[in-house]
Amino acid sequence: MPVRRGHVAPQNTYLDTIIRKFEGQSRKFLIANAQMKNCAIIYCNDGFCELFGYSRVEVMQRPCTCDFLTGPNTPSSAVSRLAQALLGAEECKVDILYYRKDASSFRCLVDVVPVKNEDGAVIMFILNFEDLAQLLAKSSSRSLTQRLWSHSFLGSEGSHSRPSGQGPGPGRGKYRTVSQIPQFTLNFVEFNLEKHRSGSTTEIEIIAPHKVVERTQNVTEKVTQVLSLGADVLPEYKLQAPRIHRGTILHYSPFKAVWDWLILLLVIYTAVFTPYSAAFLLSDQDEPQRGSCGYTCSPLTVVDLIVDIMFVVDIVINFRTTYVNTNDEVVSHPRRIAVHYFKGWFLIDMVAAIPFDLLIFRSGSDETTTLIGLLKTARLLRLVRVARKLDRYSEYGAAVLFLLMCTFALIAHWLACIWYAIGNVERPYLEPKIGWLDSLGAQLGKHYNGSDPASGPSVQDKYVTALYFTFSSLTSVGFGNVSPNTNSEKVFSICVMLIGSLMYASIFGNVSAIIQRLYSGTARYHTQMLRVKEFIRFHQIPNPLRQRLEEYFQHAWSYTNGIDMN
Repeated sequence: MPVRRGHVAPQNTYLDTIIRKFEGQSRKFLIANAQMKNCAIIYCNDGFCELFGYSRVEVMQRPCTCDFLTGPNTPSSAVSRLAQALLGAEECKVDILYYRKDASSFRCLVDVVPVKNEDGAVIMFILNFEDLAQLLAKSSSRSLTQRLWSHSFLGSEGSHSRPSGQGPGPGRGKYRTVSQIPQFTLNFVEFNLEKHRSGSTTEIEIIAPHKVVERTQNVTEKVTQVLSLGADVLPEYKLQAPRIHRGTILHYSPFKAVWDWLILLLVIYTAVFTPYSAAFLLSDQDEPQRGSCGYTCSPLTVVDLIVDIMFVVDIVINFRTTYVNTNDEVVSHPRRIAVHYFKGWFLIDMVAAIPFDLLIFRSGSDETTTLIGLLKTARLLRLVRVARKLDRYSEYGAAVLFLLMCTFALIAHWLACIWYAIGNVERPYLEPKIGWLDSLGAQLGKHYNGSDPASGPSVQDKYVTALYFTFSSLTSVGFGNVSPNTNSEKVFSICVMLIGSLMYASIFGNVSAIIQRLYSGTARYHTQMLRVKEFIRFHQIPNPLRQRLEEYFQHAWSYTNGIDMN
């Protein structure tokens, strides 16, 4: 699987909230991207599609001037006014004659609202559509009902409150109507909910354009005023700046990718040479030599020191590397990164980076060499992180097969080191000398001499023989030319056979899955072709048409590989 990059800033749910709230108000609207060519439409709701008879697919990516809705009787002045409002990024209300898909026309009231970001640049437009005939009918019925109720209320109170024939009192002069059409706008207004409730119930206040305040104010207030919602309902539309602290490293940056590959190579080196060095190269005669010449006697020891330093540097880098949390957000705060690292891989990385051979150097203990060899194997804990990162290549069959083979060879290498360590530890205490190392020395003519520590087979002979034994035991039951003789060697051989059986099952299972994946397309092709032939046989289709059907199926499969393009 690819690396999860995550979001460097919190996700903006502005559009989702606008769409959800507008849908709840039964509105007909569309949203256009002001930064695309011709201000392309990026969303239209079901109410818009029902009003004009178009499907969403037919509307998407068209210019928000809605030229496809105009007809022969549409006034050019209204079209020009709408285009000018979009070009000048101005709030506008246009009365225009539009045509549905079935060629029927109706008068439509269009509200144009530009949406700006924190820099004042227009990034989208919201266009709301209302059928004027429906608005007029609703307004008239509502006005008639309210007036009947008002007259009945005034009759019960008496007619002395106001002389008949007089116009509305001075307290009502602030309420204005235009043909009793309610004006729903998205302009910046001074909205007072209490004032709106306490006003006249028979007439509707018109929101005048002169109440528009500074255009730097955010569009959220306009939308909340139309929807009669609180200011805290809708989030602010703002392009969040990436929250990347100074000194932090993005987990998907090129530097981190190169560094991860370098650490991977060092971990592979550690996985191969650490068991080999602990089992074969550390011996009793090395300790006095290291005491005389210091820590730099062997080049391999110097390389181990460099690897330890690189692992310590990797720990420092991990404390400054971002990560992706459960919300798919990139976390770059140093304290949160440190807490996350402490809870995760810090302990394993710390143990793997400790230079135990430096700490125990010149300790004077008789078991120093054995202890160093055992503690150095703690570096193999780094393989746990490598195994987790290699999971991203599991979708590639060839990569999985290669990794399985490398894993098999690495486990065989480790078992060979353990096999030699068992024989080397037991050899001084065996009587008679029946261990596999003594048998190897007798076969090669290089017998062990108790007075000469350098006697016996060479390191190359011992390693190759040990590796040959583990490979033969993992892949089969062995050939007998290198056989376990002592109880410890026999118990270890049993364990090797059990491990070999499990590895056989995992490797062959993955190989069969890989092969099945390779031929899955062919299997689907034969299955579909069999269905076509069954269809031909059931309907008794004659040969010419039968041949055409089969050829068409083969031709379509060669282009689509069995994928339904619809």
